[in-house]
Amino acid sequence: RVMPESRRVLMLGLDALEVSLFERLCDEGRLPNLAAFRMNAKRFNVRSDGDLLHGSVWPTFASGVGPGTHGVYFWTQWLAEEQRHVRNNHPAFTFAPFWSGFPAAGRRATVIDIPYVPLVHGPGMRGAIGWGLHDEAVPTSDPSDFRRQIEKRFGRNPLSFDTVEPQGPAEKLTMAKRLRLGAKRRCDMLTRLAAGHDWDLLITSFSELHKGGHYLAAPQQITPKTSNVSAMAAILRPLDNALPAITAAAGPNCDIFLFSLHGMYEQVDYSHFAPQLLDSLAGRTPIDPEAHPDLLRRVRDAIPDSLHRAIWNRLPARVRAARQGKLSTAGADITTAPIFPTVHDSAAAFRLNIAGRERDGVITAAEGEVLLAELETLVASLKAEDGQPAFGAKLLRPSSRWQGPRLSRLPDAFATLNSRVRGTSLLRNEALALHASRPEARNGAHTAEGFCYVRPGGPFEPARETIDARDFAPSILRLLQVPEPPGLEGESFIR
Repeated sequence: RVMPESRRVLMLGLDALEVSLFERLCDEGRLPNLAAFRMNAKRFNVRSDGDLLHGSVWPTFASGVGPGTHGVYFWTQWLAEEQRHVRNNHPAFTFAPFWSGFPAAGRRATVIDIPYVPLVHGPGMRGAIGWGLHDEAVPTSDPSDFRRQIEKRFGRNPLSFDTVEPQGPAEKLTMAKRLRLGAKRRCDMLTRLAAGHDWDLLITSFSELHKGGHYLAAPQQITPKTSNVSAMAAILRPLDNALPAITAAAGPNCDIFLFSLHGMYEQVDYSHFAPQLLDSLAGRTPIDPEAHPDLLRRVRDAIPDSLHRAIWNRLPARVRAARQGKLSTAGADITTAPIFPTVHDSAAAFRLNIAGRERDGVITAAEGEVLLAELETLVASLKAEDGQPAFGAKLLRPSSRWQGPRLSRLPDAFATLNSRVRGTSLLRNEALALHASRPEARNGAHTAEGFCYVRPGGPFEPARETIDARDFAPSILRLLQVPEPPGLEGESFIR
């Protein structure tokens, strides 16, 4: 059945767009339609876990629960019971998005390119993953031909998952042009879909902005006429041009959300020192794995990124996950090592090989605590090239920030980067010096701060100004009069 209630919700995720950049571009008149929308909308500050568990923010948004409950934080993750890295679409990480109850409630949803969030099947449900995503995901859709229909009508999105290659000015300019084209095609698709009468909830993420933010966060002059700011403005301009048509197509009874779950700030990732930290901890001579790449890595570095991406994309998904896992553990013997680096982005992440939890565990939990205390002392002693502390003074333990039944799916500890250090190729203390040979690739790192602007399509009374990523689920369910499932951790920000 279809609900007689005509109110519906359109959600435009400006993925990873920094709030200060967005507001600056609006205030300077570069995005007049977005500026007008902003001036006439309800504004919310958004808080998320984007500063640490980068891949967790969309699953948190979609599930209404935190990372300790859904357990997803990267495209490939450590699976203790199998002693290996697997893709996050493994059954061990399955969770239900908040629109899972729509079919029973007579509501319909169309969801396109929401990273690391499973599709919901059932009457009135449409979804596509991987049409244009910055994040690594296995392309899929439901109905099975839905993604092909999008490509047939609007073309292929030139954005595919990021393989994190260093880029010069010419490459960044080409990237920005391709991202603008992807945003234009996404807007064409949105305008068409918004005019339909076959949805109550329509969500997409502008992943083009996410990739742009990673490479264009640092102040830079790409060409004499193009700065990083003007390049980001160009990527946003298709949405600014199309916004009046999109909102008109959605109709006056539609609540329109323009939001970002986290932002970007300038910082080069130097978490790849993790293997050398563990070498030092064990009394071994620190060795930079990047300085001694294996054969596959040497071949990869010798070919253009476009060719590498084409080859990588054609490998089976499980093969890509296994390769990423091998690179993440930096050659450590994960069946005998008491502690090893695990896959992560930005902060260095570590996993304890605890007996009874890991399939091949070799240490007790108490022994693990001793190791982490020693690692914490080492990490706190290290300085970056500019003399500042390279990391936070203490390791961050997940249990100090999150709770939930899947807390053990997360790493055991993080060495968080000092946000005042933009990047470094050397870490040192009085006794040792750790060198990194990896060249700079991306210059933008995630923050925990986002924003949300809402143009109500009916009665709408904000409950507060600052919201959490978990709060979207109960809020949208309230607007669409769909019963909340048990276990949501967020609270509606709409009375």
